[in-house]
Amino acid sequence: MGNTSDHYNLNLAHLVKFFPQLESIRVSNCGASETWVTDLLKLNQNRLTKVEFWGHSDAVVWFALDNLISFLSKQQPGFELVLRENATSVFYPLLKVVLQNGGLRHVDRRQETNENHNVTRVKISGVGVYETWYLPEQS
Repeated sequence: MGNTSDHYNLNLAHLVKFFPQLESIRVSNCGASETWVTDLLKLNQNRLTKVEFWGHSDAVVWFALDNLISFLSKQQPGFELVLRENATSVFYPLLKVVLQNGGLRHVDRRQETNENHNVTRVKISGVGVYETWYLPEQS
């Protein structure tokens, strides 16, 4: 998307509805609706394999965490949520608590191997942060 306004909030559910074959979304330097997780969760199916947020402010990656674990569990195996921030964020500590409480396994990305490419995961990069959190494998 070409919009670089920090005040614009992209509605990811509308994007997926209008482009049902969409597999990857990168949101760069603009915000997404705080309810994007819940909005996408309400859709019966989607083909997303990756959602990325790249930015310079908390507004870019801030979203409601209420249904994040449910959302991740309903995605196809190997789904990636990628959060890349160029500044220290107050959002990351909150996100880490939700991921820990949701039973995700933490790996420092600098020590990560490529053996888990079919496992749903959350990748976090920021100032001094290089983490991957893996959803427990479904049987």
